[in-house]
Amino acid sequence: MSTTLTIYVNNNAEVLVDRIQESEVERELFFLHRLGDRSALWQGERKLLITSVPIPNLDYFKAVIGHYSVINLWPITPTISLSYDILRETALIKQIEAHCKEAKSVELIPYGTTHKFFDLADHLMPILRASGISLFLPESPTRSSLWLAKYFGTKAGFRHLMAEWFDDTLPCKLPEGYIMNDSDGIINAVQSFLLRGKGCICKPSAGTSGLGQIRFFPHTKPAKDNIKHALLKKPYMWHKPIVVEELIPSNLSPSGESSVPKSDHGDPQITYNCIQLFSDKNYFDGVLIDRKQLPYSIEQIMAECLYKIGHKLQNIGYAGIFDLDFVVDSRDGTLYLLEANLRRSGGTHVHEAATMLFGKDYIKHRTVLSANITLSNPMSWDELHKKMSRVMFPMGQLKEGLVITKTSSLPDGLSYMLFGRNLNRVRRLQKEVEKVLKET
Repeated sequence: MSTTLTIYVNNNAEVLVDRIQESEVERELFFLHRLGDRSALWQGERKLLITSVPIPNLDYFKAVIGHYSVINLWPITPTISLSYDILRETALIKQIEAHCKEAKSVELIPYGTTHKFFDLADHLMPILRASGISLFLPESPTRSSLWLAKYFGTKAGFRHLMAEWFDDTLPCKLPEGYIMNDSDGIINAVQSFLLRGKGCICKPSAGTSGLGQIRFFPHTKPAKDNIKHALLKKPYMWHKPIVVEELIPSNLSPSGESSVPKSDHGDPQITYNCIQLFSDKNYFDGVLIDRKQLPYSIEQIMAECLYKIGHKLQNIGYAGIFDLDFVVDSRDGTLYLLEANLRRSGGTHVHEAATMLFGKDYIKHRTVLSANITLSNPMSWDELHKKMSRVMFPMGQLKEGLVITKTSSLPDGLSYMLFGRNLNRVRRLQKEVEKVLKET
């Protein structure tokens, strides 16, 4: 057993608080707090998972991955800030201290780094040091560079810094786009695209997972009143600034993730590439990892972008995971870079689970797909497990099948991963799973 204990702080809401509309706080917190389930699939032999609400069915995750130790702790009264929830509850701090006793070192890793997370680390460091335990923050930037990392993670900051840092030296393109800080500017920018026969997309700078975005297709009437009426339907649109950029016609949305170590610990390393999957409403819905789905030329360009941007981030003090989201223009195959996320993402747990199950080269012999589903009828965990037993991973000796990744949204919905020897096999399994779940 490893002498290093990894403590994951699942501070999803704390990281995304600026992106939550005031009227939606209660609903969004319910959703974000339950994303903590995924951390059971984050890497590590010995893990302490601190989540805002308990992870149900933790024994299931232990059984799937095997050969590792995992404990889950949570605050009595969860709020938007998990870091401060921990600091506020003395009993929880005592529990954390007790679980660290047998470790020689502790890695404290957040979903995303915030100033409040640094306050938590500052509180824990002398407590652990008094017991001879070293505390490390391997996925956190320097405190002085946190503001810049946060800025780069916004839609507006990303466009600004990409222009500042690289000019035209990256091997991919950025869509034509404008950062607008007033309503008239947004409307004028949209109209400019439409009058030139181009579609465009309006994105709140602090948005995530496609929330609050609105698309204008080339056939949209360019009258200002028509544009304003469409924008008024999206309250997020008035959270300035707004990025208005060309809508690139595409059927392929690749994403690449990289891990950036501290500046004296080596070069950034690409962790995985995937294809992003979206719902009918264009919200992020999951990833597909399959070595045959992305052309080699596209992956080479993605790798160069990840390498150059990773080094630039490292040079300003960033450390941790980041990903880049792209689209491939369906007209001519040009690769466009859209945005970056400087945190763990909706695909990190998929990659890390696959790595723990199949090794670092899993992509050579496995296809992985993740998705979410809303159930037609409420279903308990026991009912779900029974109905899905035939396709539950590992399906005997096949080492294929279904892995549930979020059960805290039951009885109304769930998230899952599918493993198969190729894409056709995964698609067949997906059809079988969704047929059973939607008919139930």
